[in-house]
Amino acid sequence: MNTHIESAGRIASIVAWPLGILLTVTGLTLALRMILIAGGWPESGTDLSVYLHAARTLTEGNNIYDIAHQNPQHHPYAYAYPPLFAEVFAILRTVLGDGKGWILWSMFGVGCLFASITLLMRHSGVTLGWKWVILAFGALLIGRLARADIFHVQPHFILLLLIILGVRLFVANRTLAGGVAWALVFCVKPFTGALVFGLMRNGNWRAFFASTVSAGIIFILSFLPFLPDIVGGVRGWMHANSYHSGLPNVTKLANQTFYGTFHRLFGAEDGMSSSPVVHAPGIIPVLAFIFLAIAAAGIWLGALRKREVETLPEEEKIPQGLLQAALMLGLVMSCGPLMEGPHVFMLLPGLAASCIIAWRRWQEDSPVKRRWIAAAALWAATFSFFLVPVIHPLLNPNYLGHVTGWKILLTVKFGVFVLSACLLTVYAQIGDRAVRDGRKTFDWRKPDKSRPAT
Repeated sequence: MNTHIESAGRIASIVAWPLGILLTVTGLTLALRMILIAGGWPESGTDLSVYLHAARTLTEGNNIYDIAHQNPQHHPYAYAYPPLFAEVFAILRTVLGDGKGWILWSMFGVGCLFASITLLMRHSGVTLGWKWVILAFGALLIGRLARADIFHVQPHFILLLLIILGVRLFVANRTLAGGVAWALVFCVKPFTGALVFGLMRNGNWRAFFASTVSAGIIFILSFLPFLPDIVGGVRGWMHANSYHSGLPNVTKLANQTFYGTFHRLFGAEDGMSSSPVVHAPGIIPVLAFIFLAIAAAGIWLGALRKREVETLPEEEKIPQGLLQAALMLGLVMSCGPLMEGPHVFMLLPGLAASCIIAWRRWQEDSPVKRRWIAAAALWAATFSFFLVPVIHPLLNPNYLGHVTGWKILLTVKFGVFVLSACLLTVYAQIGDRAVRDGRKTFDWRKPDKSRPAT
């Protein structure tokens, strides 16, 4: 048996380099082809067109949240980010213009994805060979979801890198720098503020205040172009943001949260691309509360306590920090108002960290090693959808057409997988806690031979 495993390992090691290079080149080629053959890119049919329109509006001195100045090709409240994102694009636009020059910014995002994978696989408690980094990078690039993110020039790869850097900086006691990194993430996608729940539970108040205060300062400064009506600018942003996280937008098929699915199952008949199984809107707040309670319990039980963080072995601090970040985001995203497929890219640290910790528990022969293996397997199953190279309705619910009946359950795929992976991770963390509390002298780096195998 061991001989067969070793032979398979050698074959995989030999194949990794050429396969990784092939997947990477093919993925990049297909992504660039999508951009080059698209008529009117980036001004037509991309998320980038929304950002550029907001940048032009800002440059002209107009309110980016005013309906009169919104892009008529999109919903009036299409731009719902805080102003910082539009201000960055206004600056970049002076260099890149309005045309194909934005391919450079798109490739910068690809570079951030590569940097993120490198940090996760070579500088997070393990040092895997470059061939495995290239293979993982190519496997993601060949997937339709990554190429769609590149085409639309969405910020998820950049935010992913900032999240990882924030964790690493906190572990290195560079608290202010880590706080600024996370603050930038919050000021692009405010729901990522859920990351601070882990800091609060860890008792890492320096990191908490560094993140929140930095985010507050950056957020306020980003509204200075709205002078003298900063309050009006904030109200405009809140109004635009409320559209995206409220009805009828949450009923769209691309929203794969439980909250959105409950509206599709039991909400009004005016849902976007779906008809309810039963018209029972009164049950939606009850179900939403139950899932928010599940998320809150997961945060409380899954986040490490201060003394647990302090007693972690040095080589496990970064993996645990990464896992905490993915856990906080995953619980809030899956049980919150809005989560689309590309958002899940920001949970990639959960896959890497769970695999690293599962491997460590296996080497230690920990009594809870099977819990960690199960958690890692479910994180892997979640990201297996990112490897599919073609459009498929199960990958992108928008291609299901008008959905009726229990077929609506197909539209909560990521919600189910993300929440399940998070809950299994919580279960594994509870097991770790039981092992530590059951034997105070337990050494994380050595097997506990006094305990029977489970």
